[in-house]
Amino acid sequence: MPFRRFRRIQRLTKMRNELNEIYLSQVMESFAISLIGIFIPIYLLKLGFALDTVFAYLIVAWTSFALLSPLSAIVSSKIGFKHTILFRIPILVLFLVMLIYVGSMSLLLLLLTAFVGSISHSLYWVAFNSEFVKNSDKYHTGEEIGLLTALPKMAGIFAPLIGGAILEFFGFNTLFILVIALIVISVVPLFMSAEHRSSFRFKSYDMKMITDRSSSFSFFMQGIFHATEIVIWPLFIFFTLNDLLLVGLASSISAMGIAILTIIVGRFSDRIDKRKILVMGAVGYSVIWMLRAFPLNLLGICMLSFMGAAFETIVHIPIFTNLCNIARERNTLANVASRETWIGIGSVAVWIPMLIFSVQTFSTVFIITGFLTLLLIFMRFHPVDMQPRNLPIVRRKRKIKAL
Repeated sequence: MPFRRFRRIQRLTKMRNELNEIYLSQVMESFAISLIGIFIPIYLLKLGFALDTVFAYLIVAWTSFALLSPLSAIVSSKIGFKHTILFRIPILVLFLVMLIYVGSMSLLLLLLTAFVGSISHSLYWVAFNSEFVKNSDKYHTGEEIGLLTALPKMAGIFAPLIGGAILEFFGFNTLFILVIALIVISVVPLFMSAEHRSSFRFKSYDMKMITDRSSSFSFFMQGIFHATEIVIWPLFIFFTLNDLLLVGLASSISAMGIAILTIIVGRFSDRIDKRKILVMGAVGYSVIWMLRAFPLNLLGICMLSFMGAAFETIVHIPIFTNLCNIARERNTLANVASRETWIGIGSVAVWIPMLIFSVQTFSTVFIITGFLTLLLIFMRFHPVDMQPRNLPIVRRKRKIKAL
């Protein structure tokens, strides 16, 4: 019995160390991407591409991401999660280099750039989220997700502002080179521990996980939120204020809202019914989107950036915790690939109407997003997420006594 206890403590310590490596890698990766991520659509507009062309670029990028996520799961199952993250770095560098020279490209080559970026994106998120699921503890998942979300945001609070300043004074090329260097370095912490693998094949069971309607709904909604919060909202700020530094400032304020709320919500989510957290977040997030439809000044934009990011985090944590609990019991790669696939589909569901109707005043999109957010109230949860954190532990103790 003491030996078993020692082995359990040893396993938990190893798991905690690997989580620290994941946190450090994600902090560096997130900081690098935060420098440039929100500015890519604006960058394309600055180069002279029409808004419709930017939406076409986004449709190709996110459609490819949705289709490639199951293929990325196969790559991860063959070479391991960490080696998949390493393998995507040359592809990401190629994508950024293509962006540097995109001004002289044709529309076809611009769309090819979007496809290359989606390859890197799908390889990274399928492998990284699977690595996190493998190392997370089911009794502290909410808290660990809180740290996974908050720590990169803390490191990246000033990244969009720094990125905006670099763009204003040095241009996009300097920023791209800095991002490439940081991303290469970010992989190093992951290889301080052993590799992980999980099986995935195009069999009926694995593909059933991807097409499972009970879990796909929440991921589809997250895709809509990602498209509107990460791209449309910064575009709206840019068209309203016409200043890259102010776009960076608003994004930095959003990161601050996420960093403050995430750790608190993560800890509470392990102790109370996650449906209550999701309902509170969905209602608050819906109100924020409605308010964004009204005319805003700089102060209003900054406040709604902060509050929107905070409520989006309250929505994100219970949904991602639910994914982790399901993925541990089933096929990890299949469930993570399902998440990424449906997030891609949800994003495309936003870009296609934007392209067809050429929406340049975004109030209608904000109002529709506000109404759609309320649908999260009907999301289904894994049974573990509906119970207090100590309930499974009590059951396990009773089972031991019976033996």
